[in-house]
Amino acid sequence: MKAWRLERLGGTLKFEDVPIPEPRPGSVIVKIEASALMSYLKAYVEGRLPIYSPPDGWFTPGGNAVGVVHAVGSEVYHLKPGQRVIVSSHVAADETVAEPAQFLLGITAGGADGKALQADWRDGTLAECVRAPKASVTAIEGLDSIDSVPLALLPRFAVPYGGFLRGRLAAGETVIVTGATGFTEAPPFCSLSRSARPASSPPGATRTSSMRSNAQAGHASRPSRSPATSRRTQRPCASHREAART
Repeated sequence: MKAWRLERLGGTLKFEDVPIPEPRPGSVIVKIEASALMSYLKAYVEGRLPIYSPPDGWFTPGGNAVGVVHAVGSEVYHLKPGQRVIVSSHVAADETVAEPAQFLLGITAGGADGKALQADWRDGTLAECVRAPKASVTAIEGLDSIDSVPLALLPRFAVPYGGFLRGRLAAGETVIVTGATGFTEAPPFCSLSRSARPASSPPGATRTSSMRSNAQAGHASRPSRSPATSRRTQRPCASHREAART
């Protein structure tokens, strides 16, 4: 299959032939239809964002994507080959601890635990196939009529949605959504204002708090052949168009 490979941030970027990943326990091999491109991908690849911590050595960048299950490993019980799925870049360890390790697939990781988890899942979605942990893959049913490009942007809504959940909003509370943007992978900036009194509060009681989720909607593109090549191959995972731009 074809994949974009980055030596390191600021290093060499190649579009080359690599082996199709083999499934392993707890993993899903997804044939990519469309991958969401980060708005800051060019700066990321060029090494102008030193705060980011990718895997050591060559890796495939790229986060959120839509595709079709190509194969599954053992310990995967609900996802089946042929299912259309969304791949989320957010990966968290499936362990019962107060702060499970987490990282962004194909983008960055923080802390020793996050880097250890990242080392097990080095490659992102800017390839014709990706091996992803099962917890980051979600089947999408009843959306066959919707093109893959807009669907690939859906995981970006997870950040503001998570903010709504953590804010424990109740009926009657006020939500303000503005057009401000940032580098977090999500749609518009959300400012939640709890100025309304919930029905369960006693007369005169008020609650005030705020939370913000900086976001910037990105773009999605389809996997395909290298810009220098127009022919398509007949490999199992090579039936798509170009997956990346920087």
